[in-house]
Amino acid sequence: MRLKCQKCGYLWDYTGSKDRATCPDCKTKVPVESVSLQDLDEMHEYLYQRQSTLLQRVPRDLSDQLDEIEATMVGLQNETRDRDERLDALESEVAEIKRLLEMIVQQSGRRND
Repeated sequence: MRLKCQKCGYLWDYTGSKDRATCPDCKTKVPVESVSLQDLDEMHEYLYQRQSTLLQRVPRDLSDQLDEIEATMVGLQNETRDRDERLDALESEVAEIKRLLEMIVQQSGRRND
């Protein structure tokens, strides 16, 4: 953990397990906390930067996903419109065939008379 001497300001990485460490520069006894202020500052800075990155990335990711969904919906709407047009065309063809069959039936009935 990184410690800072309260007397001379020297910073160093402490790896011991005592409650107090000796400053390598001025030999002052420095209390060892479970988490040093430097560690807290570093963690705070890291989390702040990470939060900013995530907040920038999440909307971009969501925007990309929404664009994909919108493109899919447009594609489905186009497919539906194409199917509707084909269905309308088939219905028109069926109506024309029905009309022609009725004409044939009528003409064959006149011939039999």
